Amino acid sequence: MVHIEELADMLDQIDAETEIYYFPAEERYVIVNVWEREDISDADLQQMYRLPDKHELDDYGDMVRFIETLEDEEAAEWLSNAIHGKGAFRMFRAACERFHLTSDWYDFRDRMRRQKAVRWCEQTV
Repeated sequence: MVHIEELADMLDQIDAETEIYYFPAEERYVIVNVWEREDISDADLQQMYRLPDKHELDDYGDMVRFIETLEDEEAAEWLSNAIHGKGAFRMFRAACERFHLTSDWYDFRDRMRRQKAVRWCEQTV
């Protein structure tokens, strides 16, 4: 049985070099470095479900959606400018800190992760 909070936490561990699989027979997650993926047999892979990769999680899109929720126009403008160009994630966090929105951002991001976890379950498991 998949637990949404646990799955959402696993989604936070995914990065460009990490894939995570859910192995329903043992109700556990398997974390695989992309360079080690060849070490997993095709038979094992057929029994597991791959969690979304970093691209599919769309963290950038979550930042855009967060900005759209803001009522403070100045903060929204700062954050919108921050997400363009090199260092977008770092600049976005700095702008959140400037406007005391850091905890609001993380709460929003956590809600998005839970929603993505539910969607993944509905579509996959």
